[in-house]
Amino acid sequence: MWRKLEDSLAPVIAPPAPQHIEAVKSPALPRHFRTHNLPAMMRRNTGTKLSFAACGLLAAMLLAPGCARVTTPSDDGSADIRPTRAGLTERQRADNVASFDLTWETIRDNHYDANLNGVDWQAVRDELRPEVIDAESMAEARAVMQEMIGRLSESHYAIIPADSFESGLTEELLSDDPTTAPAGSGSSGLPGTVGFDIAIAGDAAIVTNVSDEVADRYPAVVPGAEIIAVNGKPLEPLLDRLYDETNGDLLGEFVRKMAVTDLLNGDRGSAVEVELESVDGQRDLVGIERTAPEGELVQFGNLPPFPMTVESRTFDSPEGPVVYITFNIFLAPPKLIPAIRDAVQNAVEQNAAGVIIDVRGNPGGLGALAGGIVGYFVDETGLKLGTMEQRGTTLDFNVNPRRPYYDGPLAVLIDGGSMSTSEIFAQGLADLDRARLFGTRTAGAALPSVIIDLPNGDKLQYAFADYVSDKGQRLEGNGVQPDVRVVPDRATYAAGKDPVIEAALQWITQVRAAEREENRRNGTRRRAA
Repeated sequence: MWRKLEDSLAPVIAPPAPQHIEAVKSPALPRHFRTHNLPAMMRRNTGTKLSFAACGLLAAMLLAPGCARVTTPSDDGSADIRPTRAGLTERQRADNVASFDLTWETIRDNHYDANLNGVDWQAVRDELRPEVIDAESMAEARAVMQEMIGRLSESHYAIIPADSFESGLTEELLSDDPTTAPAGSGSSGLPGTVGFDIAIAGDAAIVTNVSDEVADRYPAVVPGAEIIAVNGKPLEPLLDRLYDETNGDLLGEFVRKMAVTDLLNGDRGSAVEVELESVDGQRDLVGIERTAPEGELVQFGNLPPFPMTVESRTFDSPEGPVVYITFNIFLAPPKLIPAIRDAVQNAVEQNAAGVIIDVRGNPGGLGALAGGIVGYFVDETGLKLGTMEQRGTTLDFNVNPRRPYYDGPLAVLIDGGSMSTSEIFAQGLADLDRARLFGTRTAGAALPSVIIDLPNGDKLQYAFADYVSDKGQRLEGNGVQPDVRVVPDRATYAAGKDPVIEAALQWITQVRAAEREENRRNGTRRRAA
């Protein structure tokens, strides 16, 4: 396998790493670089990284503690039970209590550990149920339920508000008046995006990939630019606050990225004002019209429709073509699997020097798809990506070899937005010694989960199993560690290159060059004999 080959040739193919590839810790990013033009390679599908699970997690973490108001007496002295922004009707109160009870019972009966990781679940119910009874707003009730499931200290548990797909969640969080409706909400009612991707680099949000349309309409929106403010709201206080509230843990990068994404995206056809600072320090205020997200709408179970993108292209390298594949969610097998198959077929026909699969920002999806995709890169039977452990039973993530089969170097790109199935996919390939991983550590949110409806209209996401990789790695709370850590680098993005892709291309080139040199030496020895 290629990881083993690379280990044996380490002295040959491991020269000093480029400056943006780090072994330990990222230094503070410099603010001033030379400006560069935007080449075509940086213009790609953008704006569709926001997933249902991401919205739910963001809503649960950001909205639950706020937006509460006590009901006021009516003129006749009785409680006003008309539905208001903060006040609740008796029916809403009853539904919130029923939702609390259903959440508690569902977790009690379905958690993969019968002892619930040592949490006294009955005591948690006794403590918090009176609080949900007394809650004076939906936000207060959700906060209590989120507190309850938070006692488990695990991912894939969330109370997802019924309105979590609406825009403006983070803008409401930033507002001085929590009763003020988010700006830009309520016009078309359709989702819109700004047409570029972002990354968290240190304590800043930077532009990475930009769509063709946005690049043509808004010249100041270029890779490497730092987002200073959105609709007049400075990002620095928000990012600092979220870093503190997540204690800098694995999900912190994901939460900060989602918060900025939520501010940028909104109602289709509405405008958002973005203040940007270029790498040479020039600031521009740009009004961007939000447009329809790219991709084909797909749906699974009770999830809302999601714009799915799958992209494949070819990079040139000194050792030949390298096929690059990226997709934003593990859903829609009839769409995803044929696209992967065609890309692999292209790699085989071109005798590609390597393949890169990019699951950065991919929140996961259907776990079975991970094994299906890996099947194109292994030729042995009896392999597995790991084991899903439930109460009293286990289920293997089996891998079945498929055709076409590509046996060359395989790089997988990961980051803090790679979650769930993406983590199983990456760690599974690493355990099989079949891929080398590039980027930053993943979110550590790898529990298989389901989503159910609650009586109050919200949804509950809960985990029903634990995941352990084939070599015994428990990813929950730990994440997947890259073999080569590559952090977002403003200078590289501004030069029109993706630093993580560049690192993967460099590795593939080195492996192929080392292989070619070894073959040359072997051929020389055979001729001498």
